[in-house]
Amino acid sequence: MSGLPTASVNDRSFLFRALRLLQTGAIAAIDPIFKHRHPGPLERSAIRAFGPLVRLLQPNDRWALPALVDAWLKTLDQPVVEPLPKSRRIFMFACYRGEFTSDLVMACLLAWRGHRITLGYLPKMQSPMKEPMDDHPSVGAYLDSVLATIETRSRGRIRCVDLSAYASEKPEVDGEFLEHQLHADLVMALARESFSEAEPEVRAFRDRFAAVGRFTHGIARAYLSKHSRAFDLCLFANGSTYENAQFCFVAQSLGMEVNCYEKFAFNLVRIINHGGEFPRFDDLDVMWRNRKALGFADEPLRSKIVATAWKFLNERKSSSGSNWGWKLQDGKKPISPEEGRKALGLDNGRKFALVCPNIPYDAGYRGLLTVFPSMREWLLSTVKQLSRQDRIATVVRAHPGEERPALGKEKIESVLRNGGIDLDRIIFLPGKHPVNTYALMPECEFGVTFSSTTGVEMAMHGKPVLPGTDIYYRRRGFTLDASGIDDYAQKLDSLIDGTHVMPASSADDAAMLYFMFHQLLQWPYPYDKPSHIAFNPPQKLVATSEISRYIHTLDAMSVPPSEWESAVHEYYGPSYIAARAGW
Repeated sequence: MSGLPTASVNDRSFLFRALRLLQTGAIAAIDPIFKHRHPGPLERSAIRAFGPLVRLLQPNDRWALPALVDAWLKTLDQPVVEPLPKSRRIFMFACYRGEFTSDLVMACLLAWRGHRITLGYLPKMQSPMKEPMDDHPSVGAYLDSVLATIETRSRGRIRCVDLSAYASEKPEVDGEFLEHQLHADLVMALARESFSEAEPEVRAFRDRFAAVGRFTHGIARAYLSKHSRAFDLCLFANGSTYENAQFCFVAQSLGMEVNCYEKFAFNLVRIINHGGEFPRFDDLDVMWRNRKALGFADEPLRSKIVATAWKFLNERKSSSGSNWGWKLQDGKKPISPEEGRKALGLDNGRKFALVCPNIPYDAGYRGLLTVFPSMREWLLSTVKQLSRQDRIATVVRAHPGEERPALGKEKIESVLRNGGIDLDRIIFLPGKHPVNTYALMPECEFGVTFSSTTGVEMAMHGKPVLPGTDIYYRRRGFTLDASGIDDYAQKLDSLIDGTHVMPASSADDAAMLYFMFHQLLQWPYPYDKPSHIAFNPPQKLVATSEISRYIHTLDAMSVPPSEWESAVHEYYGPSYIAARAGW
């Protein structure tokens, strides 16, 4: 992404390769020792004693925290960069391996910016959805020995609290929320939308997540209700899945200020959402409301924004550039729209609708299920309605990411077949199909999406788009927005009949939102992987001029949502936008 930082580590350098070999060998020797347990007192002392060597390795909070924390806390001794933001009392929450590394580093950076951080944690480091999910009994003593002294060593600027002490209390919980969240967690864990309570795997996950959700919900309410006035802001990773979702919901229900952050499409960035879980994209609403006041509608800024948006779209189309965190069109060489039509057997000029579902497991977030109860119901309803008419052909393009095992266990083809769809009545393109999705956009009559980014991209081509959920690009004036299932069916009929006309400004408006989402909503952040921290730890980072790239990000994280709209001009002024975009 133009204007954003690149990784500070050159993956091709000789030094990097040599150190990677050292890391690989050392970790291969050490990791098995602590695969099922955590270091005891003597081992922790040894890890601290060998701190300089341990810190050369890739951070591993399962065993290396005794040496890492000592070094990271030195961040607080480095000179500050003026001006400092208003000091806030910030509550963060951590559990699971990897979160302790990322959250402790973030806590050090925020404390360096003048904030007081309370890191509440649960003594658990196993995956929420991969075996073994149960922690070794040593995890509590290990984390307590490392984290309990941080308050003293940071001179009160960072405090860690073991929240399991609040498990004995029995506060009232929100049963409706727990049930909705349980469904979302199941979809994420099973990597599929379709499942039955009769499946042993489903029953096992459901029982586990129901117990964990109720347990965490109770702890969150017990702790936060007692300390809600002690914090100016809650800062949560993601906020929409597993334990983090419980804390995010409880904090909001208590009227606390909540921000969430998440890594998303680009490398070395974080999406910040002021107001709740990150998929709500509240910040996008704030930017959109203020776009004229921010000068986005004025020339030459508007033209530069539109041109940059198309640059991003063309990178996605060709899987080129180093910005994107994933390249889903790999192996699908760019082809002309005419070639795309020919590959589909539509070179006779026949009109077609382009239906783009998402990966099934990525469609379970609570906020998405506003029109249809699931993406499956949306897809079947849409395809059945389209296939009942002969005016235009129906092209269903499965998300290319569904071919990656890590991204899901359920494919759109099985969803269609199991739902009684006759695939001979439509043109179905599986995820692995070689036709590039973007070659079809200029040729389609209209687009129908659930939560896929292809919706806003088709709108950039001037195509009418009907989303089946409350996705972030709805309600902007360049999509048809349905209030319910019946309204959705009526609007789909208007697209089939060709009676809906798009405003002339729709394509550029879609490009502006695309720019906001992919350039401005994603803030530069120095770390994605533990290797980034190893080669550029926070105590080193803040002592160099490189930190200037991230000051705005750290300060934006600390602005409560109640103040964000009034502060948006400070963070999205024309000069800063130009710097971010590299103009």
